[in-house]
Amino acid sequence: MKYMLVYGETYIPDSKQKRVIINKVIELDSVLKKQKWLTEIFESNIPYYNKLVLLYISKVLFNGTLNILIGYCKENSILPCLCNVHEKIHRDEYLHGDFSVMCCNHLVNKLKYEHVLDYFKMAVDLEYQFSLEMLELNVLKIKKEQVRAFLEYLTDTMLTNLKYPKHYNSKYPFSWPEFTKIIVNENGKEETVKKGENVYGEKQILFDEDF
Repeated sequence: MKYMLVYGETYIPDSKQKRVIINKVIELDSVLKKQKWLTEIFESNIPYYNKLVLLYISKVLFNGTLNILIGYCKENSILPCLCNVHEKIHRDEYLHGDFSVMCCNHLVNKLKYEHVLDYFKMAVDLEYQFSLEMLELNVLKIKKEQVRAFLEYLTDTMLTNLKYPKHYNSKYPFSWPEFTKIIVNENGKEETVKKGENVYGEKQILFDEDF
């Protein structure tokens, strides 16, 4: 959501109008709920694995609404500069998510599936509420069922990456293609990851470096 505020700095030149819109966004009930939910969990002295899962959720699932909006813009050739900037941000956010997943998949003591699922169910509900409050679905010609299906589809993908079973078995609901996933290889060169290709946890992680 913070990137939506950054975009507002660029696309809303009138300072008063910009402040009104930004305040409206940060005071949304769904935004306050997401902030409260994450804050309360992190302040409850949870194990490291739980924090990694929540970091993954905050970087990927909590960007689901923005991904829907950008996907629509790209499909309809709207705001190309915004879409180009978002692709770079999208890459960085997913790299953070990749790191969380790779760490999770190398830990011995993992969280039970039921507990992980509780996190994701709550996150889906919160992001779904945010989508309904944030997006003009009539203008975008998107149905509420599609929004929900996309978040559930995204959740199943994330659960699979964490080596847990899928829960929703929802299908990708939109006509536009999914975002291309970008990773950075060992040489620092960007590589495009083909759809369906699993890179999570495949790289060797060493913990013997002398810092």
